[in-house]
Parts: sequence; C-alpha cells; structure tokens
Amino acid sequence: MTWRGLVVSVLLAGLGMGCSFAFAVVDGVPMGRPAVQDFQTDVDVYPRFLSVVQGPSGLVYVGGAEGLLSFDGARWEKFAINQDEVARALAHDGQSRLYVGGYNAFGYFETPLAQGAGFVDLSARFDLEDPDFADIWQILVAPEGVFFLALNDLFWLDPDSGATRHWHNPGRFGAISRFDGEIWLQYRGEGLRAWRDGDFVAVAASNPPTGQLFEMIALPGGGALTLGRDGRWLRVENGDARTFEMPEGFPESSRFSASQMLDGGLLALGSTDGWLYFLDLATLETHSFRLSRDWISDLEISTEGGLIAQTDSQSHYVRWPSQWTALGSAHGLTGGVQKVLPWNDRWLVISDGGARLGGVNGSVAFEAAPWGGFEAWDFHPLGDGTGLLADSYALKHVDLDGVLASLDIQYPRSIEPSLFAPGYLYIGTDTGIAVVHQAESGPRVVFVPADDAAPVFSMVELGPRELLLGSQGRGVLRARFSDNFEVLDVVPLGPDSGIEYDSARDVEMRMIDAVPHALTGDGFWRWNGADFERVDLGGLEALRRNGRYIDVRQSPDGSLWAFDFNHLYRFFAERGWIEMQVGPLVRGALTSVSFLGGGHVAVGASASVLLFDPEPVEREYTNFEPMLRSVRLENADGIAWLDPAQPQRFDEQSFSIRFEYALPGLDSRDEIRYQARLRGYESQFTAWEKTSHYTYSNLVPGAYAFEINARDPLGRVQAVEPFQFEIVPPWYRSSWAMSLRWLGVSLVLALLIWLLMRARLWRLEAERSRLSAKVIERTAALVTANRKLKQIAEKDELTGIPNRRSFDRFLSEKLLAHRDDGRPLSLALIDLDRFKPFNDRHGHLAGDRALCEMAECLSTGFAGEQNLVARIGGDEFVAVLPGLDLASAVALAEQARQHCATLGHDLQASIGIASLAPGQQADAQGLLGAADQQLYASKRAGRNAVMGEVFSSSSHGG
Repeated sequence: MTWRGLVVSVLLAGLGMGCSFAFAVVDGVPMGRPAVQDFQTDVDVYPRFLSVVQGPSGLVYVGGAEGLLSFDGARWEKFAINQDEVARALAHDGQSRLYVGGYNAFGYFETPLAQGAGFVDLSARFDLEDPDFADIWQILVAPEGVFFLALNDLFWLDPDSGATRHWHNPGRFGAISRFDGEIWLQYRGEGLRAWRDGDFVAVAASNPPTGQLFEMIALPGGGALTLGRDGRWLRVENGDARTFEMPEGFPESSRFSASQMLDGGLLALGSTDGWLYFLDLATLETHSFRLSRDWISDLEISTEGGLIAQTDSQSHYVRWPSQWTALGSAHGLTGGVQKVLPWNDRWLVISDGGARLGGVNGSVAFEAAPWGGFEAWDFHPLGDGTGLLADSYALKHVDLDGVLASLDIQYPRSIEPSLFAPGYLYIGTDTGIAVVHQAESGPRVVFVPADDAAPVFSMVELGPRELLLGSQGRGVLRARFSDNFEVLDVVPLGPDSGIEYDSARDVEMRMIDAVPHALTGDGFWRWNGADFERVDLGGLEALRRNGRYIDVRQSPDGSLWAFDFNHLYRFFAERGWIEMQVGPLVRGALTSVSFLGGGHVAVGASASVLLFDPEPVEREYTNFEPMLRSVRLENADGIAWLDPAQPQRFDEQSFSIRFEYALPGLDSRDEIRYQARLRGYESQFTAWEKTSHYTYSNLVPGAYAFEINARDPLGRVQAVEPFQFEIVPPWYRSSWAMSLRWLGVSLVLALLIWLLMRARLWRLEAERSRLSAKVIERTAALVTANRKLKQIAEKDELTGIPNRRSFDRFLSEKLLAHRDDGRPLSLALIDLDRFKPFNDRHGHLAGDRALCEMAECLSTGFAGEQNLVARIGGDEFVAVLPGLDLASAVALAEQARQHCATLGHDLQASIGIASLAPGQQADAQGLLGAADQQLYASKRAGRNAVMGEVFSSSSHGG
C-alpha cells in the first residue's frame, strides 16, 4: 500500500454523523481500522487531560486538570505542579527535561520521572511581581531556546545560559511554530513576526493571517499549514497566507484540536469530536476513523512508531501506518468468518452469520446478501457473474439479485473445483462428497452421497477423479470416481497408511507445495504417493499449544500461514515461523485465512476480518530498557522512597520493602513478561509473568540484591541493574558484642548443669502441647476438607454452577416450602438449540467455552436471592424460581433468553416453564416433566422461544 494509492472514501462528506469508521479501498482491497490500544489511568484525578508526550526512555507523560501523570506501561503515577495546578502544555527536549506549562506557572521535571521528583518552577526567574498570565497553552523547544506561550505573554529561556526574556501583547498572541528555519509567532490582528537577532520583528506581507491561529504545522515542502478559529485552511510562507485547497467535504480547520506531521508528508489530525484523520499532502487523499467520543486534545509521534492520541479520559496508542487493519461489527459483519473474496465488483464475506456483501468503491458497510439463510460455509464464483453458495442447508446457485436455483445437495460445507476435470466441482457435505457439473444451462448435480457417509469438510485431488478427503470422525478417506463420476469406492485410511489419529479422528486436507497434507490434532502428515509420513512443517509443531489443532493455508504466491483459535503465524524462509502481532485487533477466535491477491490476506475471526497489506514496512518493536521504577521502604516511622540507583544500608527492624519495575512503552503491553528474585533470599527467578512488583517483609540481617529480567514481545531478554542493600543487625548481635559472649561461658555452663535436670520435664511438657495442637490442627483440616468435598459434589465441574445433585436437593426443599408458605413456584428447563452441530463444527473446546458462557449468562439472567440455576446434563440447564408465578417466570426467562442470544457464538436457547399456583401439590418428577413438555413445545415451534403452563396434575399424572 502507498498513500498515493489510497482511494478517498465517499463518507468524507458525512464525517461526524455518528458512523465509527470511514471505509476505504487500497489497490482494490478493503482497508479497515488500525490497531488501537487504550490506556486509562487508575489514579484518582479529574478526567480532563490536555497534552501528552513520550520521553526517550519510553515513559509517557500526560498533562491534565490536576497536574502531571506518568505511565511506564505498568502503572500510573501523579506528580504535582504547584499544589495540583493544571498541566496544560508539555514538551520534551529529547534528552532529560520535560517542560510543563500550567496556570500562572511553568517549569520542568528531570526525566525519567521517579517517586519524589520535584517540579522546577521557572516563572520565578522572570521577576513578575504578580504573575497573572493564566494558562501556558503552547511550549516550543527549538535550537533558539524554549518558548512558553500564554494568551498575552510569551516567555523565553536559554536552557544553556539561563538567560530569559518576556514579551507582553495586549492584543493577544496566536500560535508559535518553527518552520523554514525560523521561529514564527502570530500577533493577533496584525500577522506573523519572525525571531531574528533575539527578538520578534514584523515581516512585510501582502496577506498576513490576522484571525486567531491555533497551530501552524510545518510542511515538508516549506511553509506551514494553519488551524484557525475561522475554520479556513491557510498555507503561510514569509508572513503571507494563501488558501490551501482541501478535498471536497473535508472538515474546517476549526474542527481540529491536535496535529502531527508524520513521515512521508502524512498529516495526522485529531478532531474535537474524537475522529482521527490522516491526510496525504501530496495527493490530498484521506483516511479517517472515529477513535473516541471525547475530543482529541493532543497527538504525539510515539518513539515506538505510530501515534499517541490523548483524549479527555484516555491515552490511545495507534499503530499507523500498519500492515494490519480490521473490519468488524460496525461495518455489518456477523458470525465467525469462513471466507473473504472479491466477486462482481463487491466484497463477499462468508460466515456462520450468513453471507455479507460490501461494495468496493466507497461502500461503508456490509449488508446481508439476498440469498436467505443465516449460516454460510463456502462460496465459489462460476465466472459468468453467478456463484455457488454452500449455506447451512442447501447448495444454491446465486447471482447479485437472488437465488437462481437450489441444487439437490443438503448440508454442503466446502466447494473445490476439479483441477483435472474442468467444469466439475467437488462438494464436501455433512454426509460425504457430492459432484456438480457447470453446464451451459447452469450447474447440475452429478452425484449425491448416501445419508450415512462421513462428514467431509476438505479435499485434495490426487489425480483425475481420485481424491483424499478430510472427514470428521473417520480420518482420511480415499475416494475414486468413474469417468462419468459415479463413485467407485470411498475407503478410510487406517494406521497402516502411516497417519496417526487422536481420539476425535478429525482431519483437514490441505495442498502445500503441490503435495497433499493431512492436519490433525496430533500433528502434520505429508502424502508421499503411497501413504503418509509425519512432517514438522518448518518447526510449526513446536508452536502447538496444549495439543490444539493448527490450520495451515498456502497463498497462490507460495507464502505459508498458520493459525489456531488465538494465534496467527507466517513463515519466512530466513526466520522460520513468526507470530503476527494482531492481538489488539482480534475479536473472538480466529476462524479462517483467505488470500486476496497481490500479497493481501484476510484473516477471519468472530464478526471481524483482519486485513494484511504487504506494502507498509512493519516496524520493529522498540527496544526500551527496563527500569526499577521505585523502591519503597515502610516501617514504624512511615514510608521512605529509596534511590534505585544507590546501594542502601539500614538497621534490622520490622519493615516491608516494595519493588516496582517496568519495561516502558505502549506497544504490545499484554505480551511483556518479567521474572524477578531477591538474591540472598531466593535462589531461583520467578516464572515469566505479567507481575511488575514484589514486596518482602521481615528479612533477616544480611546482604541482598533485587534482580529483574524483562522479556519483550520479540522474546528479547534484558536485565535491570540489581538493587543492592544490606540489613545490619542490632548492636547486641554485632561482631564486638558476640566476642563478649565468651566471658559469660563459665556462668552459662554452671546454669546449664542446673537446668539440665529441668530440661526433660520442659521437653515433655512441650511435646504434650505440640501433640495437642496437632490434634486441633488435623481436626480443623478435616472439617475444611469435608466442606470442600461437599462443595465439589454440588458444583458442575465444567461451568462452576450447581449440578444435578444440588438441583434435586434444592427443588425438594422448595416444594416442601411451597406447601407451607402459600407462594407460587416455577421451574424453567433450558436447552441449547443445535448445540451438537456447533460442537461438531467448532470442536469440544469451543463447545465447552460456549457452555461456560451460557451458564454465566443464565446465572445473570435468572439472578435472584432465592433462585437457583444448575446444569443437569450436557447442554441442558434448569432454573428454580420460588415465589414467581407463570407470568413472572415467563417474563424473566424471556429476558434471560434475549440476553444470552447476544453472546456472539450463534447459540440460542429454548425454554420450557411449569408453574405451581399457591396450594397446588406436585412432586419433583412431575413438575420437571411438565417443564420438559413445554421445552419440547418450544422446540417444535421453531426453537429460541419460551413456553410455559400452570401445572395440572390431571395432565401430568400427578
């Protein structure tokens, strides 16, 4: 991708009308939203943040309404500016000073900031009798010095000599900027003045900018682009202002509150309503997306690459430009994406949420294709503007207007055109493999499998009319067809073929380097012409986590990609398999990889597509140095902050010492790990973990060193200089005091002789006390163990909610209470619709996760002080609802059903309810049977519904 190839979105004319993204197309390939990582402070301050900078060490500094915050990637800390005054403007000199502009004050901190850092107030150096210049709203650090700009006042400091100067303008100042090798300052109502020979001098100009300018952005080709109150876009040079023509529909300059000039003439602009724009100044082509609902108060070019955008409440790290962007539910995508492909000047997304169509040129959203159905698994263009769609129930011949014909092939799952028989297509179905021929009159079915064959979801051709099939439950099948495509045989390949299966015997067939490969949950297998042999696929086996299945796809240009449900890898000849850093973009599990041509790749996930553009140079992770951020000693005297760079020595006492450390930065924070140890106390480092602090207490006298290793997302490990300290024993345990002991040895020996006779009695008494304490301890442990066993026996092992045993006991109790208290009692029986096909398709791990999510959702939906939700088997749940009559129970169940339908994995629930009115009698079996009848009534009515009745003993055998 190049910015010159970026097509301007037709959404530009309507920017800010509530849409969260302006869809764009680059070189004919859609482009999504870049990766954004959000960081919100946990410090208790008023959430009004005005500026942001990142220092060379990687620490991020945020100025706000109550002072300055620093963020090291692990923790936020607050630093006061003259008793919590506002920190409106920030600027770093790139070395050690962070300049801060506040209210009637300005100065600096030495960085990197650490606990106890003090603010150096510079405003006192200007001999102002009564400082009243309000906010410093802009700071410029330049070779000429540091400039602090307020509304009517400008202050200059030479940081080397300490020289200062002050200007006051009753007519108010506008922006200050350095461009074309000079400092330029706006005198509002007059124009621009230039810094020459230590002062600002007027410059003759035929068309000076007199209206208030917020910013002057230095342009790569000379001059500056202005943001002004009047909304005009102006280019200023030598004091003259000329109109700068923006693309049609581009917002006025007054709408923007922040800017940064990026490499390559790319201008980043942050708007007052949370939109982030990128404008190529050479081509005037634009890309934009809504970052936040807050105003973007500041933009900072990150030392990690990318951009930091500061809003009222959060700091956002934006990877831009980036090889990876994403489309999601905001663009109309639903379900787990199975395939992405161009078709008839549209983009077609196939997912288990249906087929979605998006226009290539200017379309801002995907819409449901006009073919009906709610699940789609594969699609194949036929070259005449039509295509074959494998939806959940049938194979359909479709075009852009709708369904042309529905072919007599049920439950299709994959479509593979024959390489040896042009015009023929193999169709994998839930019952085997079918064959379709594309005739002049349209596609016609040649062969349909028997109903009892194995589900076939993938296939590769060995030769004319001979295939290897990947099945669910029966391993690899070898199929042969006659010349007229009648099946000759379909033979399972057993252990004698060289392949080993796990218990599920699920296999996917893939063609890699023109050779068939079988992928199982147990490994990777290559066909050698007669049988299979295990292969490592360039080290991919080492990346398998906990026995997970890894899918492998090869693009037409030969590049290899692999993925499990939450990791994505790409193979490089020089480096091997490299994990792609797509974590901030992923929503749900990864489901597919599609190749779009020109090196572009689409990775399917839950209601989202990750888009890979090979053109931008993917930046390396920035190698900041890890830091020991603080050492806090707490004892009876209070809290003391120790200098992490200096060895310490202190007396033995009751205390705790806390170490906080970090590898600074914003990029890929979730992938950073640490290990630590206190040498002198621990012999081994901790395991790699996210924890970035440790506390020790009551250490014995001795020498210690706290050691830290940090591992970045690329696996590089760096060590922090150890913090050394010594704990000194009290005087009576010092060396000179110990030497005095020998003087009392004779006295001690005499005393020991007398005590020797008493020692036996003391030991016996101590042993009796110890045994007594042991009995008490063992008794308490037994009580605790019995309590835990009871809890285990009454909890469902998978979901953690009550199980069938707990339910039976609870229902019996509530039936007895119902007879006595005269209140109604309702019972809801819940069953997940089509859970077995979901489990078969996505695997048992996905099924288990779905059951856990449904259990949590039902527990929330049926929450009540007296209610109980339990799992009583498989995908069946039950809710006991004391005190609820039928109408109340149905209303609560409907609310729970609707809530659970939003979980995102397309599982729905049918619910049947039986209710006992006050005074009615029923046993547990009868009430459960009545609820079961209502459940099956819900299933017969189309599923995903709630049905109920008041219990009738006559109709339920009571």
